[in-house]
Amino acid sequence: MSKDFSDFTLAGYTKIKLVGKGARSEIWQVKHQGTNQMLALKRTMINNKSDTRYLDQTYNEHHTLQHVKHPNIRKTYAIREIRSLFTVKEIQLLMEYCKGDSLKDRPPFGLLRICDIFTQVASIMHHVNSAGFIHADMKPGNILASETGKISIIDFGQSCRVGTIKERIQGTPEFIAPEQIHRKKLDVRTDVYNFGASLYWGITKKKPPPPMVYDNPLQASNKTAIEPPSKINPKVPQSLDDLTLQCMELEPGNRPHSMLVVARRLGQIMYQDLNLHP
Repeated sequence: MSKDFSDFTLAGYTKIKLVGKGARSEIWQVKHQGTNQMLALKRTMINNKSDTRYLDQTYNEHHTLQHVKHPNIRKTYAIREIRSLFTVKEIQLLMEYCKGDSLKDRPPFGLLRICDIFTQVASIMHHVNSAGFIHADMKPGNILASETGKISIIDFGQSCRVGTIKERIQGTPEFIAPEQIHRKKLDVRTDVYNFGASLYWGITKKKPPPPMVYDNPLQASNKTAIEPPSKINPKVPQSLDDLTLQCMELEPGNRPHSMLVVARRLGQIMYQDLNLHP
């Protein structure tokens, strides 16, 4: 970008530090000068008309999170437009400041810990889906884990209503679902696929092959195309192998039908196969 992101002021707030960066955005930790409350400020800036989709994603995140409320989902509070003449050049989105590192930046180890995190994620995502929305970009980089163990879900820029058919492909290649690539109708099973690919990464520390590598991904079976997690991590029980690969079935109808089902199966795996004692 041509403009210096760090060159900004926000009335009533003090900049603390840069905590995240995206394609056309940066997230800053800021402090309210009156209450000393820590918040996060997402600044999305564009250089030309082709970048306006990044503004749309920031608007979309704020819109979705006015309808989806959960203690483990990062809240948004206020949105402000910065204009040059009659054109919006920047959006500032004031958000909850969530402590912790993303799983991408600090991967979890130990199957119990990994399954515990993903069980919580599945439960949170069931709440999102029950409100009529899908995240549509679930991946390790959008899951935060704090030192106290709190899990937070962030970045709803690509979220949409259940049943949406998007005008263009959106998603992260290693975690995207086939129906996202082919611009089919998206539903809760899209989140299940994104989640399954993230779980695969969590237990193997390897990215699964993206669906676009298959000649006919909406009809193919992934059971032979994707190496089972237990082949990479011998500690993975058969039940976790099965659940992970079922979540990543290329045909949506072959996946678990809800994140609640996924959460319950992960819980059973933790107690029955990983010897977690209540």
